[in-house]
Amino acid sequence: MPLHRLPTRLSAWGARSDGEKDSSGPSASDSGAESAELMTIRKRRLKILVVDDHELFRSGLAYTLKEIYDAEVGQEETGSGALERAASGFDLVLMDINMPGLLDGLEACAEILRRALAVRVVLMTADATPERRERAKALGATLLTKPIDLKILERILLACVGGQQS
Repeated sequence: MPLHRLPTRLSAWGARSDGEKDSSGPSASDSGAESAELMTIRKRRLKILVVDDHELFRSGLAYTLKEIYDAEVGQEETGSGALERAASGFDLVLMDINMPGLLDGLEACAEILRRALAVRVVLMTADATPERRERAKALGATLLTKPIDLKILERILLACVGGQQS
């Protein structure tokens, strides 16, 4: 699929948040002329770890990060796996909150930050309750709601490239 045809919102089912197919077509930032922000992100070649127990969502996000942003992407399906790999030189960890196993996303994030690993963590969830937002904020992590708006993701990636907190 040509890059200008990718949807503006990424979900596990390729639909917008309202359930309809994304037929918005290419936007100005999706056109052949790349924005300065996109070129900055692509030039940096971020190393990103995507952590989600839903394979379809995880692989779809990994594909998007590789194809649009030219990122080097690793994948894990558990918080424990994320904790093991987070110290492997990743610039960013995009991690689901709700995962099975010993560590959910919040616990894995807390442990990554407790170990003072030099990596940013962005938590993802489709259920962004006020309590989860507060917990993510208390941990020092950004909370990204699913389906992911690619413009918000791009701002996070740009902040990561620029060394700013997102």
